[in-house]
Formats: sequence, C-alpha cells, structure tokens
Amino acid sequence: MGEVAYKGEPISVKTDDQVTIVLPPLVYGARLTGFLFDTDKTFLLPGAIPTTRELKEFYDEHPDVQVLVVGHADARGAAAHNLALSEERARAVAAFLTDDADAWLAFYRSGHTGKAWGLLEDQHMLAALGGFDGVAGGRATRAWTAAVKAFQQKNGLAETGDSGGDTRKKLVAAYMAQDGTTLPKGTKVVVHGCGSFHPEDPGRGEEADRRNRRVEVFLSQGPIAPAPGPCAAPSGCTQQPAWVKKSIDIRDLRVAPDDDIELALEWSADLVDRLPDDLEVRLSGDGLPEQVKRMGDVDRDGDVARLTFAWTNERCATRLEAVAGGKTVILWSDRMVGDLDVDRMLGELCRGDGDDELAGEPTFAGERPQDELSGQGDG
Repeated sequence: MGEVAYKGEPISVKTDDQVTIVLPPLVYGARLTGFLFDTDKTFLLPGAIPTTRELKEFYDEHPDVQVLVVGHADARGAAAHNLALSEERARAVAAFLTDDADAWLAFYRSGHTGKAWGLLEDQHMLAALGGFDGVAGGRATRAWTAAVKAFQQKNGLAETGDSGGDTRKKLVAAYMAQDGTTLPKGTKVVVHGCGSFHPEDPGRGEEADRRNRRVEVFLSQGPIAPAPGPCAAPSGCTQQPAWVKKSIDIRDLRVAPDDDIELALEWSADLVDRLPDDLEVRLSGDGLPEQVKRMGDVDRDGDVARLTFAWTNERCATRLEAVAGGKTVILWSDRMVGDLDVDRMLGELCRGDGDDELAGEPTFAGERPQDELSGQGDG
C-alpha cells in the first residue's frame, strides 16, 4: 500500500493496487475591502468592527485552523512604501484579532512606514465604545477632555485629562475586546504583505483602488502552504495566487462606515465643459479614505454634471480640494458632511489668463446608498 498526494490533477492507479490518497489541507478565504484604514495609516477603523465579527463567525465555522492575514495596497505611491505599509496593516489586523494591545501601542511610536497613531485614533476608539460623542478630529476639545476623565474614573485610572500611558493601554484593550471580534486564545496567526503587486481589479480609478486596498484572511486546516515568502517587484510572489487557488470558499466582506452616505456635487454641464478634464477633486477627512475624482469622469444628466463620493461619514470633518495646473484650491476644510455650506467652489481655479470667473455655483446633495437625493442646497 502506498500513499499519493493529491495535487489537483487526476491520479492514475492500477486495478489491483491499494493506494491511499492524501488530500491537502482545506483552505478557506475571506476578502475585506473598503473602509479599513485612514490614508497611510494602520489603525483599524470603527467601521471595520462589524466585519471583523463576520470574520470571527467565518472562523467559527472552521475552528482550530491556522490563520494567514495578507495585506494589500492600491498602486498609488512608491511600490516599496506600499509593500511595507501592507505588511504593517496585516500585523495590525492580526493584533486586533488576538487582543495584542502591546502590538498596537507600538504604532503610537515612530519607526513605522505608516503614520504614527495619536489623539485621532484614541478618539475613534472611545467613540466606538460609547464614551465620546464629539467629532473625531484629532483635537483636544473640552468635550474630549471630559470624556477621557469619565473613562479614567470608570476604569479606576488616575485622572490626567489626556489619554496617554495606562489610559491608552486600557482604551486599546477595551477596543480590541469588543464582543465577537477575538479569535480563540492560542490561534496561530501568520502575516504577509503584498503591497500593490497582486491587484484584485487591474483597472484604474477610485473603484479599482478601493477593491485593491484590501486584507485577505486565509484559514488553513493544516500548516500554511506554501509558506509566506518575499513579495517583490515586478511580479510579486508566487504564494498569494497559490493561497487563492487553494481556497474552496472565498467570502467578500464589505467594510463601510456606520453612518454610510454618499456625497454628490452638482454643477451645470456648461460650467464643467469649460474646465480641464484632468482637474482633480479630492475628498479626505479624519476617518475617511481619500477619494480622488477627475472632472472628466463626471456623470451627466441633461444640464447637470455630477461627481459622487461614496462611503463618507456625516460625523467626520471633511476637506475638499480642487487641483489643476499645479494649483490647489481648498473648496472647504473641517466641514461636516451633514452640515455643508458650499457657497464657493471652483471660482479661484477658473480665474486666470484674463478670463472672468466662470459662472455657476454647485449644489450639494447627500444621500444614503440606494435612496433618493435628499435635495439641493445645504446637506
């Protein structure tokens, strides 16, 4: 009697032979996309928490497996930077799933590829835990100071008025310990970074970038095989495609903010026709992934031209910039999506070369996905 390893190809056996077919370990996969991290940061945002619960439920369907967390990035920026950042993000996710608070506290210090964490991340965590109802904007407001003191009092900590030291460690531990987000103690978790070398969507644009900024989690009933190896330019690694191919079930877990709305900016088509197609409109904010739209990508509906930004959050302060010809104009800054006053937009960019300012003012419409536009004017 012999043993033959099954490798996905037909096996020929003689009639009288007794052969044991050795099957490879079963592998299951999950793909987390969307609202995971701030731009160039590794902190797992509150909007991702419901999806980590779905991931834990997926694990519970296949208990006692080894876990591989693989980070990916879009193609913006330098490849080496994206590669290092994707591995750091994978480590941050692995630490969250295993309640490794010390690993997260290290991200508050310099020496990482991603931007160091600070007050903004503290505010996100305490807001998610129900202890802070202000805007997570990275500023030490009176409301924030009061929220920190209340948290310290509740947890028997010295009331210092800031979230450093023991308070921050307790805050990180509480954020990680939210119900249904922790893998069983002793679960082996391996991490790997693939940078931008293995895109899910080979196209270009915001939607492709959103799909490519992802974290894959593979659950293996045996040792992770092939073992993670270097992922480098120009073709990446051979392991990631192998893990995907071996997975018998890959689930897509969409991550979006709790207050998920769309922001639509509307101008007259006549105005847009007089603007350069390569003019970029950039939306960013604390706790929001940066989105970049080109004026040449507007959707037209009769005399109206519309740019739509998905997955914004009405509780976050936003910044909107227009960029053309090496010139940047801030259209608004620190505005809440749910309280916008768009009284001036592209005027400054439209001046120059003796031309008068282009006529026409934009309007704002806020909507929740699949809902009707709520109206024009202030959102």
